[in-house]
Amino acid sequence: MLEIYERWIGYDEGGFGTFWSHSDNILSVGTDPAEWWESRSRIVGTWNAQAAMLKAREFESRALRAYADRSFGWAADDVLVRFESGEVAQFRFTAVFRLEHGRWMLVSWHASHTVENVPGVPVGVDELAEAVTARPPDLHPAMAPDGTVAVMFSDIESSTSLANALGDAEWMEVLRWHNDRVRGAVDAWRGYEVKAQGDGFMLAFASPVDQPRPPRNRAISSEGRARKHAQGTLRCIHESTVRTCAPTHRVSSADRLRGHARAFLGQ
Repeated sequence: MLEIYERWIGYDEGGFGTFWSHSDNILSVGTDPAEWWESRSRIVGTWNAQAAMLKAREFESRALRAYADRSFGWAADDVLVRFESGEVAQFRFTAVFRLEHGRWMLVSWHASHTVENVPGVPVGVDELAEAVTARPPDLHPAMAPDGTVAVMFSDIESSTSLANALGDAEWMEVLRWHNDRVRGAVDAWRGYEVKAQGDGFMLAFASPVDQPRPPRNRAISSEGRARKHAQGTLRCIHESTVRTCAPTHRVSSADRLRGHARAFLGQ
């Protein structure tokens, strides 16, 4: 891995060919959805072109791990890449090697960017509240002239159980349907999306009184069996000049949300 990093820094045309196997069964996956290459000529050509264009200045290896079992080896690393332009990017690299004529040769490479949370993973109100308490967001875009802001926490009831029951593909459809409608409603009610994690939202409004009220007992999942798992009513909890609205279902009780509001306001 370290030799590969050095070649990216001290790039010379055609240099990456020395690292890749001559097998037809090799693969390189990049960070962009379109970056999926399977032939040696295409992989080596693409790596050469990217190295010449990006001009990496330094690779900071922060968590390199490497393993081997007979003729196969695999490695992973968390890397900060500094470019000549001054930009810095964080990557996760994973690689699979095969021993060929006494030298470890690449047969698979995967590069990815790190993200805070996978959108499809269910995240409850508690986790979302903890996240915004640890790193308080800017609510000024939603504040009324007198500084008042209405904060709303929302999530799908029993989302973890629902996701397990539906399976990944169907759950992602439910999640997209739900999140699109939440964001559409926030826009219609002139609100502000403070933070979103999975199926959980923290939203802010200038006032809960001046905005159109959401319908009671509104289903927030897609058609069919998902609907009955994701219904809830809204209750407004008055906290000084801040009103916190939250689903009053089993997962998100009013008392716990009142505590979240106090903790957040304490920041």
